[in-house]
Amino acid sequence: SLDQPGDMPGLNEKWCARLFNLRDALFQDTIVRNIEEEHGLYLGRAGNLRIQRCLFQNAGSQGIQDAQREIDSIDGRAANVACVLEVLQCKFDHCAMPQGSRQSWNLSVFGFDENLRQWYPDGPLILTPNGLPQKGHFVRSLTDVVVNGCDFIGADYPHPASGNRDCESTGAILIGDRYNADIRRCTMNFVKPDRELLQIKNVENAFVGACDFGPEGDIVLHDMQNCHVKIENCKGNGDIRMRTLGSHTTTFLSKITAGYSH
Repeated sequence: SLDQPGDMPGLNEKWCARLFNLRDALFQDTIVRNIEEEHGLYLGRAGNLRIQRCLFQNAGSQGIQDAQREIDSIDGRAANVACVLEVLQCKFDHCAMPQGSRQSWNLSVFGFDENLRQWYPDGPLILTPNGLPQKGHFVRSLTDVVVNGCDFIGADYPHPASGNRDCESTGAILIGDRYNADIRRCTMNFVKPDRELLQIKNVENAFVGACDFGPEGDIVLHDMQNCHVKIENCKGNGDIRMRTLGSHTTTFLSKITAGYSH
């Protein structure tokens, strides 16, 4: 539901919008809130997109999910073309709520299903005789991602989706399977998150600068061993950690306040 400030209708929508094959679009000065089950915006793009000065509030799952796959799950319409996603000066307030069906992060940008993550980058998907994808090199979408000047508020509400784990909020940002990701001047106010505040996964070049990660929560670099990473001028009490494909454990690299590059 797209509502004016002051209007608080009951939770009544599964998504605000599901948009596929989206090209050269702009969302600006828009309020998206009170989404019962799924995401505020669910996107499968084939071109540039800017989301600017928008509020995503009380979404059951994620405020924004940009799932640009090489062949989109809806009729194969979203092309894997070179383009840019910009999320600028937006606010994510209490997304990933308990009533949602898939809470996850407040903002997620990814390309490929976990089981298909090891595709050959320069050709079609090659299957084994059993119908499973053969292992090859990691492939990345041709989309660059910029997240600048955004606020993420996820503290002080119950989150039962984590089973027996004691937590009060989920993570802020997941970016995976891109060539370039640039995250700057973002703030994250979370308490006892059930996952890292920021996960960067299989991104060739990643920069994080001048962000405030708040009182709790980590940065996890997932499948980033051979990628370029620079994290500087950030604040937070959490750690920067490394994880590899298929592992649920992380290796400590440094404190967030210490900065990190490789």
